[in-house]
Amino acid sequence: MEDKGSHAYGGRRTARTEIMFGEGGTAYIYLIYGMYHCLNVVTGPAGNPQAVLIRAVEPLTAADEALMRRYRGTIAKRPVDLSGGPGKLCRALQIDKALNGLPLIQPEGPLWLEGGPPVTGGLVQAPRINIAYAQEYAAKPWRFYLPGNPYVSVADPQASLWTGISET
Repeated sequence: MEDKGSHAYGGRRTARTEIMFGEGGTAYIYLIYGMYHCLNVVTGPAGNPQAVLIRAVEPLTAADEALMRRYRGTIAKRPVDLSGGPGKLCRALQIDKALNGLPLIQPEGPLWLEGGPPVTGGLVQAPRINIAYAQEYAAKPWRFYLPGNPYVSVADPQASLWTGISET
């Protein structure tokens, strides 16, 4: 609630943010600029509004990629053009507000999370992007991604290796 970049900053509860105050493991989907959907995963316990914005996804199979390209509805010459950015990934996966509030822990539903193989080579952490309005919270190293992954929209040249421990 103290993060000035959060929709729940200051404990703000609205019809849109109510899902963030629920139990973790739920989809929080909203529209930005009146045209792009953004997928977030609620991560906190009930009553403590926390969510993580998903900024990019990588198709795991050729069939997944073909389907994403069809859904995306435009020619994506580079991987980042397919699903590198919150709006692009939502179009590529047909995610919209109809899925808002969906539990993400039910395999085989319309949208779910599942564990994958262990990450090799580590993750990097960097400040979030496009949230200058969040003031001191814009600089917090709360953005994580696979270094060198072609689906990541903006790689920070000063990103550091994530150790799994964060004091911020």
